[in-house]
Amino acid sequence: MKPENLEILRGLPVDFVEGDARFVHASPDDPLAWNYVLTVTEAMAAFDAFAERICFIGHSHVPARILLSEGELDVVGAAEIDVSEGTRALVNVGSVGQPRDGDWRASYALWDPESGRVSARRVSYDQGAASAKILAAGLPEILARRLALGR
Repeated sequence: MKPENLEILRGLPVDFVEGDARFVHASPDDPLAWNYVLTVTEAMAAFDAFAERICFIGHSHVPARILLSEGELDVVGAAEIDVSEGTRALVNVGSVGQPRDGDWRASYALWDPESGRVSARRVSYDQGAASAKILAAGLPEILARRLALGR
């Protein structure tokens, strides 16, 4: 990466709110601690840490959609969720590289704040070329192998 690009990234906030949505790389309960949200306890701590209707996270590279309604958590397997009135959501968008959920494809989410709908998406990419670039950059070989495994 060019130094000026790194400076831009370093200047970005670790926790950002726009409208009724919060965006944070790791868990909103302590963004600089880089905690994962992988358990019910961690999900509840995350929900307790934000007041917005929806919070988008990543860090674990494991896509997930978790709804909180009337104090009950629901991990939703469906690719589309509706964050309706009275419901809050914690959405891990996954990752566009270095997946950890067994699916090698890039993972992301689309959000329509008007309707409250979140759609999880997957897209294929040339993992051979990406792996070659990882190795050419001198990064650890496991990072290149991981792309094909999704782990």
